[in-house]
Amino acid sequence: MPLKSSEQLIEVNRLKLLESVVTNTTDAVLITEAKPFDLPGPIILYVNEAFTKMTGYTAEEVIGKSPRILQGPKTDKNELKRIGKSLRKWETCEATLINYKKCGEEFWINFSMTPVADENGIFTHWISIDKDITQNKVEELQKALLAETSLLFNQQLKLSLLLDKLVQKVVNYDHFAIAEIWLAGADRDKISLIAKESRTEKTNDLNKNSVHINSLNKGESLPGKVWEQGKILEWDNLKNDSDPRRDAALSAGVEVAYGIPLISENVIIGVLVIGLGEKRMETSRSLIPLFNLISTHFGAEIKRKQLELELHEVFSLAPDIICILGTEDRFLKKINPAMSCLSGYTEAELLSKPLDDFLHANDQSSIKKFFDGNKEGSFENRFITKAGETLWISWTAHLNEREGLLFCVGKDITNRKLSDALLIASEKKYSQLFHLSPLPKFVFDLKTSRILNVNDAAVKQYGYTKKMFLQMTIEELKPLEDRDISFNPLTNSNLQSSTSSHYTIVHQKKNGKKINMDILSNPISYKGKNAQLAVASDITENLKYIKTIETQNEKFKEISWMQSHVVRAPLARIMGLIALLEINGEMTAESNKVLEYLLQSANELDTVIRDITLKTEVIDLEKN
Repeated sequence: MPLKSSEQLIEVNRLKLLESVVTNTTDAVLITEAKPFDLPGPIILYVNEAFTKMTGYTAEEVIGKSPRILQGPKTDKNELKRIGKSLRKWETCEATLINYKKCGEEFWINFSMTPVADENGIFTHWISIDKDITQNKVEELQKALLAETSLLFNQQLKLSLLLDKLVQKVVNYDHFAIAEIWLAGADRDKISLIAKESRTEKTNDLNKNSVHINSLNKGESLPGKVWEQGKILEWDNLKNDSDPRRDAALSAGVEVAYGIPLISENVIIGVLVIGLGEKRMETSRSLIPLFNLISTHFGAEIKRKQLELELHEVFSLAPDIICILGTEDRFLKKINPAMSCLSGYTEAELLSKPLDDFLHANDQSSIKKFFDGNKEGSFENRFITKAGETLWISWTAHLNEREGLLFCVGKDITNRKLSDALLIASEKKYSQLFHLSPLPKFVFDLKTSRILNVNDAAVKQYGYTKKMFLQMTIEELKPLEDRDISFNPLTNSNLQSSTSSHYTIVHQKKNGKKINMDILSNPISYKGKNAQLAVASDITENLKYIKTIETQNEKFKEISWMQSHVVRAPLARIMGLIALLEINGEMTAESNKVLEYLLQSANELDTVIRDITLKTEVIDLEKN
């Protein structure tokens, strides 16, 4: 008998310990009847204090009612069916569901249900142990959403299609009413609606009724205000709001919404608008941590995709070569269409061989410095096209040592190289013509008249060394008395324009001898300066010769005058005497014949004198 009392005491203590555990545990405990399985289901017989704290219901409010009181719109119906099947088999089951507190707030629970049998093996009760895992589940779902977003933006789709898929994911994430993405334009003047999604036909009315509003200024409507203020804003007083989309939102049943700035590198690139229905207003603020994550994550992904698409356009449409080269095998890893177009090779052909195979044999070491550790720089080499032609390519390269890749941009400079070669040849020819010319040549600055270059003929002609010439101005070649102290080459009549000019001037050699120079000057560009190339001819001897001729002409003119006035006077008298003799008529035939010959000779001599005088007058006219 005492033994029995001892066993009873142990059982009582065990029950008290069990009651203490159930009462004081932080997990919610429910005890229900075993049946019925169909509606309304087994009723609650007991709940502990942790249950009341978790749900907001008191024990009195739930005892006698079904656990279904905790279920709501987002409770997974398929999971409930699975639980029901386990209950009918009297199997222990575990599940994770969304339940609802008394205030309507959603929360996640993980619970396990265990059947309890009496001493006869008949199941009489169910015990459910519930854990509030809302925080962990929310974090898990948020991570999943962000991971799915990253995977989405890795797809090779247009940005508009990606954003359409993104707003679909946002709406499905928490059964939001609507989701919209607005992006700032390149000029940052307006923000425009790019993608939108509605969960129901009713909420879709918001888009239908506000279809005319697809761009906003800063401070206009919820997206414009978020863009202006740069922070998450709540839109929950529509009845008293003057927002242009108020009526459309109320008609669609959207009474609360959040505007979330999409931020990339501290710059707002757009706004995500999330609309919620009336039943969500009490619990919507719990979403703020999610919105904070979305703000930077979505912003960074959208900006990255924008840059990626812009880069793709640049890569595809750039007229210059863009390529990526592996530093280990020196194979091209990626090329743009311009490289194929310029080289004549297909992309597959260019990617199938090391870059060296396409380069001129003498240029294959041109990029060696990048394989020796240089991070960036430029170089030139010759690329052999498929047709066997040689292209000169100027490269700018950047080494990504960690990835073992060399990023290169190449520009076709073949024409420039040919022009340079022609220029070098032209300069060489000019140099030869300049220095080997027998005539003195000068190059002088048009602005300062400083002599920039002279040839050997000038050195020989003037007696100055080349070094002396280069320290002089063109004005200093004149005799001192002829120099203009206020000389300004820009106002000098011979030099003021950049056109050709021709003039005669007196220069003075180093030994003081004056020489007359005939100058022909033409404009040129010399080492980036506006200059004149002057060719000088010494005409000193020519002027002396001309002076001599002029002196002789003066003497000849004097002789002509003498002939015209001195010689012709006696000749005229002779001709007059002959005429008198003829008048007398007393001369013999022979005498008349003599007079006739004498008159003929006088006329011939007069004609000669007249011709000489006439020619002298012509020379005099030409001189004048």
